[in-house]
Amino acid sequence: MRYPINRVRYHSALKDGQIRQIQCIFLVYFFIDIDDLIWLEYT
Repeated sequence: MRYPINRVRYHSALKDGQIRQIQCIFLVYFFIDIDDLIWLEYT
């Protein structure tokens, strides 16, 4: 009976990791966009 529970926990952990990865990528692109805007304003 433990196997399905472990599988569910594993899949939820995978989803959590994917969401965090997407958030990190989004933040990186967001900061790059801000840098580009600042660079365009000051030049």
